[in-house]
Amino acid sequence: MKKKVIIGIVIGVVIAAGIGVKLLVQANSAKLPEMSQEPLYTTTTLHQDVLSLAGKIEAKQVQILTNPRGDIQSVMVADGDRVEQGQALLTTNDAEAQNTANDLVNAVNKGQRDLQQQAANLEQLKQQIKNLPAEDSDVSQLQTQLNSETQAYKDAQADLANTQKQLNDANNKIKHTLTAPFAGVIQVAHDKSGAVILTASTNDLMVVSQVTEFDYPKVKKDATMLVKALATGNSQDTKINFVASTPDENSKSQNAKYRITADVNSQQFMDGQSVKIKVPQNTIKLAKQAVLKGNTVFLVRNGRAYAVKPTMTRQDDYYLITDGLKEGDKVVANPDASLKDKQKVVAE
Repeated sequence: MKKKVIIGIVIGVVIAAGIGVKLLVQANSAKLPEMSQEPLYTTTTLHQDVLSLAGKIEAKQVQILTNPRGDIQSVMVADGDRVEQGQALLTTNDAEAQNTANDLVNAVNKGQRDLQQQAANLEQLKQQIKNLPAEDSDVSQLQTQLNSETQAYKDAQADLANTQKQLNDANNKIKHTLTAPFAGVIQVAHDKSGAVILTASTNDLMVVSQVTEFDYPKVKKDATMLVKALATGNSQDTKINFVASTPDENSKSQNAKYRITADVNSQQFMDGQSVKIKVPQNTIKLAKQAVLKGNTVFLVRNGRAYAVKPTMTRQDDYYLITDGLKEGDKVVANPDASLKDKQKVVAE
C-alpha cells in the first residue's frame, strides 16, 4: 500500500511538471515578436568620389638675394627673422669704388686750384687793358688773349663740374645697403668661401602637390580642395590656382607628375608642413554588385526599394554615377533578381 502511494505521488509530480513547462513555453511564445516577412538587404550610402593627394606647405615666393658689390660690413638680421619690405638687411663697402673716389677727389682739388689760377690771370689781363690807353696797339692783342683765357676758364669750369659729378657717383657706389624685397622671413647661410647668402620667403603660403598623368583630368583650376595638416589637424577649403601643363623635371624619367598649387591661410599652416589633400569629384562611385542588368539600381526610402536607372559608366569593378543619384542616397548593395520596384525591404 505504501509503495502504491509513492508511485502515485511521483506520477503527479511528473504531470504537474509537464503542465508547467507547457504553460511556460506558451507564455514565452506569446512574448516573442512576430518575424518580419520582408527580405533582408544590405544598403550602402553614396559618397562623392574624392581624389586624395599628399602635399607640402611652401612660401608663395622665395628669392635668393644678390649682395651688393663690395665687402660685407655688417649683417643686420639673423636666421629666421621676420622683416618688412624695404628693411635693411646688410651693408657693403666697395674698395674699388673708394679708390676711384679718392682719385676723383684729387682731380677735383687740382681742378679747383687751376680754376682759381685762371681766374687770377683773367683779372690781371683785365687790369692791364684798363690801364692802357684805348689807342695803344697792345690793347687789341691783350683783348684777344683775354677772350681766349675767358673761354679756357669756362671750359675748365665745365670740366670741374663733370669731375665733381663723377665723384658724387663714385661716392654713391662705395657703401650699399641690401633691403628686403617684400615682407617675410629671412634665412641666413654661408657659401664655401664664408660669404653671407640671404634668402627671403614671403609670409603668404601655398600648398603644393603633384598629380600623375592618370589623375591629371581630375584636377582643374578653380576647383575646390580640402587641405589638412598632418601634425596639427588644421584644415581649410581652398581653390586650385595653378595646374602645370608640363611635367616636373624630376618626374620625367618615371611617371610624369604635374604640379598643382593653392593658397592657404598662413595663420592655419606653417611653411614646410606635410598635408593631406582631398579634391572632390563630380561623380559618385558604386560597386558593380549593386547594379543589376539594364543598369538598374534600387534606391531605399522609407522601407521600400525603388528601381532607378541613373546615368553612369562602367569602370573596371565599379560604376561612375554622373546623374540620377546624389551624395547621401542609400541604395541596396546586394540586390537580386527577386527584388521588385517599390517592394518593402528590411535594410541593415
